[in-house]
Amino acid sequence: MEKLMALYGISSPSGREGKMAKFIIEELKRMEIPFRQDRYGNIYAVKGNRESYPCVVAHMDEVHLTQDRLLCSPSCGGLDDCRL
Repeated sequence: MEKLMALYGISSPSGREGKMAKFIIEELKRMEIPFRQDRYGNIYAVKGNRESYPCVVAHMDEVHLTQDRLLCSPSCGGLDDCRL
């Protein structure tokens, strides 16, 4: 539960995911899980060595909820205003 609360406390708007990436990288290092980060900031980590294994994929950015509107941040860096 502490890790989940720590994750909730990290601001990570689209295009500014650095704090979240730092947290994830620190955790991967602590758990001694090899990883790589590409030039876009995506983190790739593999634990174990199998022909097939489960895959977990997640976004590091956040989507904001304000009153009755959902602000979506597309990869182009702009904001679209979407009705709920």
